[in-house]
Amino acid sequence: MQIQEPSPTAIPILRQSFRPLFLAGATFSSIAALIWGLVIIGAVTFDPFGGIRHWHIHEMVFGFVGAIIVGFLTTAVQNWTGIRAVYGAQLLLLCTFWLSARLAILVNNEIADFIAILSNAAFFLGAALSFSVMIVRAKNWRNLMFTFVLLMLAMLSVASNLSVIYPNCSTPYCKITPACRLPSIFTEAVNAFMSVLDGYTLADILNEKDQE
Repeated sequence: MQIQEPSPTAIPILRQSFRPLFLAGATFSSIAALIWGLVIIGAVTFDPFGGIRHWHIHEMVFGFVGAIIVGFLTTAVQNWTGIRAVYGAQLLLLCTFWLSARLAILVNNEIADFIAILSNAAFFLGAALSFSVMIVRAKNWRNLMFTFVLLMLAMLSVASNLSVIYPNCSTPYCKITPACRLPSIFTEAVNAFMSVLDGYTLADILNEKDQE
């Protein structure tokens, strides 16, 4: 991939979107993995929005992976279209949305919860808008499909967080609730998953193959 540097009107880290987003994603994943490990062994207590399990799943997908995907696409699109990609103040705003979502989800109250939801959505929607405008301008239709990937990430992130705020189908009421078995199936699957993990410890994972 050939990346053309813009005129030095922005600080170096904001001249290409992969720079802050790859750095943020890598740093965040390391910190999140450390926190998860400390919680698992009981060294610390942590009560983010939705609980530790929801936080771990949501943030690995929409925090870490989301940052890498957006960083890649909003950098690669410049090579695909020949048009200058997002940088400077616009890139800073995009990164601010991402960081706001990561921080807000740590605070378990109603206002922070909705800030996290809106910031996550704004991050992916902003990236989708920037990406699609360049694709349309260059008529690079074969890569337009990645716009729908970004839109899907926005939708799934919002749906994931709303499932915590509205954990059952009665608020608001879902019309297929009387006939729907999906919640019980998901609950059974999660319980089975956790029951298997409960049978193992860190020592089981680290045992050498030749140990008798």
